[in-house]
Amino acid sequence: MAVLSIGTGMTTKPYTYEEIKKWGLLGWISHLADIFLNPSDENDEYICGKLLDSTGGDYRRLGFQLNERLKGEYEPKKLRPVLRKGEIYNKYILKKYEEYKAISEEIDAPSICEDLEQAAESYIECGEVYYKEKKKIPVRDAIQGFIESN
Repeated sequence: MAVLSIGTGMTTKPYTYEEIKKWGLLGWISHLADIFLNPSDENDEYICGKLLDSTGGDYRRLGFQLNERLKGEYEPKKLRPVLRKGEIYNKYILKKYEEYKAISEEIDAPSICEDLEQAAESYIECGEVYYKEKKKIPVRDAIQGFIESN
């Protein structure tokens, strides 16, 4: 058995200094999971991977962040400024349609299903992912490779 899971996007929200400077110890404790991991996705991926590995199966999760919320590219040891509300966008929709569009992160709202679908399709068309060789390849190629190997 092989399972390929393609997500419809992960919510992202960086915390600003103004927010966290007032937290205190209890504030930090209550936000630890949000800061360091996405518990349900991480746990689901780990459990499914282990279950399928133990039976000779294969599991691959392809997920992406719904919106870009930080300016510029990542550089080690350098903080990136947070984008303001009107500047937030989905980078895959930008790449495919040349349109700056933010996706609502209220992902349980039925009214945004079309936007989530557009973001997922754009990710499949324009995204890149680390795959078996530990190098970035287009998402479409990763999906094709997964299908061919299973």
